[in-house]
Amino acid sequence: AVVSTQSTGSNPVKSVLLTSLASALGYVSYKNPSDQHYHHNSLHNHHRLSLVHRRVRSKSSQQYIDTAQRLKSLNLLGYRSFGLFSVVYERYNDSECKEYGRVFFSPRWVEYLDRVVDVGFMGRWLKMEEAMIDYDVNEEEWT
Repeated sequence: AVVSTQSTGSNPVKSVLLTSLASALGYVSYKNPSDQHYHHNSLHNHHRLSLVHRRVRSKSSQQYIDTAQRLKSLNLLGYRSFGLFSVVYERYNDSECKEYGRVFFSPRWVEYLDRVVDVGFMGRWLKMEEAMIDYDVNEEEWT
């Protein structure tokens, strides 16, 4: 704190930039969505889809919500917060680990990326939002 107050007088632009950066990072961290937020949004979007007739629904929206609901019901949905963003991912099933005599082999990074269900940033779930765009328009009707 003493160093920052001494540098404030000599270089006010630097102190304003550092304060702005710290404030922005604090705000982004504050708006980081939680796993409860993901489950709430998933249920809300499931309800929105249920109000639209099956023939009119977007197949991609229905597939995303069905996958999220299935993983939640099987208790295979994991959540990690990285401070500035969150990741919802598909966890490994215990039966997959039991096949190898309870020895868990560390997966490669590529396998982690394939298991990502959604990424949360600034209070929004990016993949869910993308999947729910035009959820009430069946793409197959227009082709």
